[in-house]
Amino acid sequence: MAVTDATPPPTLAPPTPLLGIVVEVSPNTTPSSSSQSFAKVVEAVVALRNAHLLCHHGGEVLVVAALPGATQFISSDQQNGGAATANALRECAEKADSERKTPAAVAAALGRFLCYAARQTSTARCVLFKCGEDDAAQYHAVMNCLFAARRRKILVDAVSLGAKPSPLAKLCAHLAKGAFTHNPPHLRDRLVAVALATFGADAECRQSLSLPALHEADFRTACLCCTPPKILDRGYVCATCLSVYCRADHECPCTKALRS
Repeated sequence: MAVTDATPPPTLAPPTPLLGIVVEVSPNTTPSSSSQSFAKVVEAVVALRNAHLLCHHGGEVLVVAALPGATQFISSDQQNGGAATANALRECAEKADSERKTPAAVAAALGRFLCYAARQTSTARCVLFKCGEDDAAQYHAVMNCLFAARRRKILVDAVSLGAKPSPLAKLCAHLAKGAFTHNPPHLRDRLVAVALATFGADAECRQSLSLPALHEADFRTACLCCTPPKILDRGYVCATCLSVYCRADHECPCTKALRS
């Protein structure tokens, strides 16, 4: 008589949702850590962290601070409370006060989060808090991050906190199929509500929501032959590597191919 094993087969645990929050912290673009405006930014980050952990049991939140010329991981899982995350962001802002000329490493912060998400067996999405003007020198690095995020189906949301909307933040949301919103300084009191309403839902829930539509995005590229790079309305493209330049009188530095 055959003996059958009545033990049910093991079931795979559902993927753990991962939320990444990239915060640009630079004294040139971010108010002082003691100001009320920066306090609202920190409050919005903590609110998103708490909402994600409340809605997803076993979820994980990773905050990455984009400092001048550097990045810093701020783990914000179930064991670390929101107060620890807020204190860590304030400490990052205090460290950034001594760097006035170096732009915040937004591209490096996005890249570090994507590398972390690639090692996890979970669904991931990211929210970018863009606090100031765009750095043209980081344009290509940010584009590489966005293409990688789109290939791995990682949503990248963006909120622009400057007086004018950030073209790079709009491009992030457009290419990575995320949501975009602009919160100028005089509307900073609404940042927490706007962040929760726009970025609180995951990709599956957004199918039933009506989020703000991104009507336009700046698709101009940055020149590779200028230091610092400048944004071009018209340029010359290398036929080999598709790099864009503002002049056509020398060879492509990437492939050494002559450009006509």
